[in-house]
Amino acid sequence: MRMRAPRAFFVAAVLAAACGGDAVPAADAAADPANAASPLTWRIGQEPLVSVGVASGEPAYELDGVHTVARLPDGGVVLLDRREPHVRVFDAAGRHEAGFARDGAGPGELRAGDPRRTRVPFMLLVSGDTIRVGTGARFARYLRDGTYLGDDEHPAEPGQRLPWQPFGVRGHTVHPRAVTAYNAAIPGALASRPVPDSTLLLAYVRPAADGLLWVGPLLAEGAAPWEIVDARGRTVARVEVPADFVVHASGTDWVAGVFRDSMDVEYVQVRSLEAPLPPGTERLAAAEGGAVAATEVPPEVLEAHREMASFLRNLVSRQELHYGDPRNDFRYAASLAELRFEAPEGYRFQMPAAHQTGWSGIIRHEATGAACVMATGNALVPGVTPGVVSCY
Repeated sequence: MRMRAPRAFFVAAVLAAACGGDAVPAADAAADPANAASPLTWRIGQEPLVSVGVASGEPAYELDGVHTVARLPDGGVVLLDRREPHVRVFDAAGRHEAGFARDGAGPGELRAGDPRRTRVPFMLLVSGDTIRVGTGARFARYLRDGTYLGDDEHPAEPGQRLPWQPFGVRGHTVHPRAVTAYNAAIPGALASRPVPDSTLLLAYVRPAADGLLWVGPLLAEGAAPWEIVDARGRTVARVEVPADFVVHASGTDWVAGVFRDSMDVEYVQVRSLEAPLPPGTERLAAAEGGAVAATEVPPEVLEAHREMASFLRNLVSRQELHYGDPRNDFRYAASLAELRFEAPEGYRFQMPAAHQTGWSGIIRHEATGAACVMATGNALVPGVTPGVVSCY
């Protein structure tokens, strides 16, 4: 029997640039989506157009810890999996074409990155029929048939981040992944949207390739409501994502992602998307050539990261002491009050989960919106390596 990774429930989200707070001219008011009585409703198809995966059978179709799903220009599917070969390519009908990118130090092999990543390559980038996969600043390039083309190096100095790495803006953690052309526009859109309130300290953000935004909470169990947001930060539609389906990528009439059945077997699926848009919807303007250069992280954000990381590491020690005390029934504390511990002044803390097998915590700096997350055991958080502080 194959050992499966614990399931992490998450909702991805996407944001983009606002064009400022300009008032809408009276002549255009009727066409402004913000003036609609209510956002339109999008619907994700219940049955897949393409489905890849088996409970047991041919190894190429057995999936175990899918990290990223992308769609090729001809409708084919490429995925990044925890198991080797890490990259697998399927045609538009779901038939296996190629598998490549194995662990190793030779040509076309992936060097071991951070061992705490459980050997999952950090990123999958797709451009036409060229596929790049890597563990951070180094990417190996392949054709879709697995032909190795060479490596790309993208060094970043301390205090910098690469465009495909997560970053934070006003209480939102942005995971651009392969969609980096809109990065410069994201802070503008977030400027016009509210900072997550006390019940949601951190929102999960992911740009969509069609220039619109999918916005939702960092953690969700059950069917999850997403907001579709345009380039001016306006909610133009809403869509409910089924509880057993996680969206990784989307287009104008399709979504691609991971479905888990009642036996917790993974399938990569492409489903139809009914996506009407109101008049006046504005899509993101992409940066010419995409975003490829490292960018500076503001000093005040780096300082907040250090303060929050220190707090979370101290919290780990206190939680372990609490867990080891038989009077606490060998469970982790569900609040700071139980631990007689407080967040630093100017920061807000939330503990989304705490039980006998793990806990998770989120802390946000109010002045900058920067945030750090820690997850342990089975209290998983999307995009966060268990036991490691992740800051945005």
